[in-house]
Amino acid sequence: MLIELGDDNTASVTHHGLVDATQGYEIDALHTPTFHLSLFSVNQLDSNGSTATFGGGKCSISSP
Repeated sequence: MLIELGDDNTASVTHHGLVDATQGYEIDALHTPTFHLSLFSVNQLDSNGSTATFGGGKCSISSP
């Protein structure tokens, strides 16, 4: 599987599964070994009824 990036490059996905993010909240995750940072989809959180709040250098995720 490939992820298409905003600069028209692609990144290979080597693993796919659920990750326990915090307080029992699971995130459907893709592992791309070429990425040096972790990314998550705010759109996916919103679609699942969750809320992401940014402030003070942190992101808080609240589930419904």
